[in-house]
Amino acid sequence: MSPSDEQNQLTIGIIAHIDAGKTTTTENILYQTGKIHKIGSVDDGTTEMDYLDEEKERGITIISAATTVFWKNHKINIIDTPGHIDFISEVKKSLTVIDSGILVVCGTAGVQAQTETLYNLCSEDNIPLMFFINKLDRPTSSFSRTYNSLVESFKIKFLPINLPIYNLNDQFTGVYDILIGKAFIYNFDPGNNNINKIKQNASSENDAEFFTMNIDDNFQQKYKIPDFLSFNNIFSETLAEFDESFLHEFLSSGNIDDISYEKKIELIKSLTKERKLFPVSCGSALKKIGISQLLDNITLYLPTTDEVKYTLYSASNEPIEQPNKKVAFVFKTIYEKQSGKISFLRIYNGNFNKGDKLFNPRINEWERISHIYQLHANKKTEIQTAHKGDIVGIIGFKDTQTGDTLLSDKSYIFMHKHFLTEPVITMSIEPRFVKDVEPLLNALEIISNEDNSFRFKQNQQSGLIEVSGMGELHLQVIQHRLFNEFKIETRLGNPSIAYKETITQRVSREISVSKIVKGVTNHFEIGITLEPSDENKLVILEKNIEPDYLSFFEIFSNSIFVSGPMYGYPITNLSIILDRFNLISNSVELLLLGEVTRDLFFQLYNEAKPALLEPIMKLDIVADESHFSEVISDLNAKNVDIIEMKVLPDSPKYRRIIALGRLSLFFGYSTILRNLTSGQGYFSMEFYTYQPSSI
Repeated sequence: MSPSDEQNQLTIGIIAHIDAGKTTTTENILYQTGKIHKIGSVDDGTTEMDYLDEEKERGITIISAATTVFWKNHKINIIDTPGHIDFISEVKKSLTVIDSGILVVCGTAGVQAQTETLYNLCSEDNIPLMFFINKLDRPTSSFSRTYNSLVESFKIKFLPINLPIYNLNDQFTGVYDILIGKAFIYNFDPGNNNINKIKQNASSENDAEFFTMNIDDNFQQKYKIPDFLSFNNIFSETLAEFDESFLHEFLSSGNIDDISYEKKIELIKSLTKERKLFPVSCGSALKKIGISQLLDNITLYLPTTDEVKYTLYSASNEPIEQPNKKVAFVFKTIYEKQSGKISFLRIYNGNFNKGDKLFNPRINEWERISHIYQLHANKKTEIQTAHKGDIVGIIGFKDTQTGDTLLSDKSYIFMHKHFLTEPVITMSIEPRFVKDVEPLLNALEIISNEDNSFRFKQNQQSGLIEVSGMGELHLQVIQHRLFNEFKIETRLGNPSIAYKETITQRVSREISVSKIVKGVTNHFEIGITLEPSDENKLVILEKNIEPDYLSFFEIFSNSIFVSGPMYGYPITNLSIILDRFNLISNSVELLLLGEVTRDLFFQLYNEAKPALLEPIMKLDIVADESHFSEVISDLNAKNVDIIEMKVLPDSPKYRRIIALGRLSLFFGYSTILRNLTSGQGYFSMEFYTYQPSSI
């Protein structure tokens, strides 16, 4: 396959709640496709994509990592993402550049709070999804129960593609493909002569062998597929809902067996791309069962690079048609000691060559590509050209940042990708030695440029340094990184809340200004509206603003969002609308424009009834039955909003509580829960929303 043939190229992300087996799934994909020749272990810290020392020590994914594999004449760009909620910003950055995703779900635990969060994030970006029910080798797992939990949780149309196969001893042994009506047996009986031995992928050195069987009497003497008829009916009925020819066949014969394989593929792929349908695969990454079928399903049902359209916007936020020029988006930035700054790019259009100059409309500057690298986790291979759909690393950019659009000509058009994640807790941090204050600030600057959910600031009077992040684990990982990478020993203080402020009313005003600056009259009219919004944004209604003034208003709004005038906390959910900007004189001094705009903003902000907000967390708590009442009493004392309580299907002695509570009441809750349950309880929490504070 030609590397530039986007008709056979996919760019996917692999996402999951923590402990769903995502890293092991990715590891097996690398193995099955021949990318690696030995499967690593999460427990041993030897997996290919988790290469940081912290990832190896903790057994979790902390940063996203990119790679490329080939499977049956398809090139698949993969971004592997973290599962822990403290590192959700890494997931968000990855979602901005993938064309589709694989959402891994544990076949024992089922849908978790993080599963719902990930699905919602994909919905916001309109990303097609395929679900992979993993860990079906576990005795307490259940495909049917997990599938039903998906249906109940998301209220969308799922389509079972694969079903689990068990032997008569209830051991998970293979998967059944509903579309082709074949069973793929991995743990086979050598005495069974009614099986066909085949290779998973002829291009891979690492092919494991499996066997196919028809569903006949011989199969039923050795194997079973729970709820076989029920899921086959779901498959037929679901497709019949979307196509008249399928419906006619189903009503006349009770199935859709006579409809061609190609037509079924075409319909499923089309519906998946439109997010009207969500295919469901299954397997066990640990036992290497179902990974080959998952790869087949990826190439059959998920959209290729050529089939996915992207949107660009003008400086006035108007959507425009896809231009005939090179377009790329920077979704991540890292710093390496030897290489320096590396920008991670998704190529959306055109070929990018070493030495090319690209225009960055945000900074109104040209940047040059010094080196292009194909990425595989922390390994880089230099290449001369990157093609449409590729995920590559670039060295050479000086001022380009994460979130920037790059173009082959001087155009002021942008890809609007929203992935900023605001931190929810703050801690003080100090170096062990005074000599390390400046190195610490430099290191924190590097880390904040890489991680957009991390913030730091220094009080100019006291010298106190504060760091803010998504949780205690997030900041602990950064502390360890400061020691491991920068050789700086630090101490973290107790956590505090990352409050925010916003407005609660819409206000608007227009003024006329005439002032002499340096002997020249500056005369202009400006109108601004502030209104509550679902996100921070600058909306420019005035047309034909010159680039210098446009850049000024963008820089102004970004600086305003950082620190609110009422409480000094970051502003959230504010829309700044530039209703009018009319130059009566030939030009306006930017210093004067800044003073006028800031004064007008402060006046409007104070009139808009600002409010202090605090983070509300979504809690997922599991407690044993004998201590359940103590846990509920403690939660009631914390005035939480309990959303759901249920018995765990696989562990009837345990109950799960889903609740919403103020973050300020749940610092150190893991210790409290251990004491309440004599060590039998555990919990996780993730940011849910901001609400008016009670303080």
